[in-house]
Amino acid sequence: MKSFIFISLAFFGSILLQHPALAQDRYDQLETLLKRSNGENIEQVFHKIKAITNNLPDREAIAYENELLHTAALLPHSSKAFDLMYELTKLTYTEAGQEDNLFLYLLSIANDPAFEKPEIQKKIQYEIGFSYYNIDDYGKAQVTLEKFVNAYAGPVNRDLING
Repeated sequence: MKSFIFISLAFFGSILLQHPALAQDRYDQLETLLKRSNGENIEQVFHKIKAITNNLPDREAIAYENELLHTAALLPHSSKAFDLMYELTKLTYTEAGQEDNLFLYLLSIANDPAFEKPEIQKKIQYEIGFSYYNIDDYGKAQVTLEKFVNAYAGPVNRDLING
């Protein structure tokens, strides 16, 4: 009986000790896939990443996808990579019922130097503005709209926005 308990503890203990290592290996695999992508195969790579993260618990998938957004923003084909990864991340947050946390995440990366490329800022500012609008904070929505338009066309004339 003692040997059965010992073997059971050893078996389950080894599984628990390996879990963080397995999680890191999985993330490294996803990051390597993304880093090896290019403008031509990014959609195929995205579908592989999506297939893997869709089978993870929401919390783990969100953590991986947030990190992969950082990686995507630094790639030579960052605009397309970021757009695809963001849509996957948004879907994961939505399916997990954590839209508020997505909004907070967007606010946290809005001024991050990793996301400073204009095409990425456009996406971030648009999503932040849309979120403000959805929660009826029209003042902040307007400020974000101005940032969004500035990213596209340069300084905004307030008279044009105010009608």
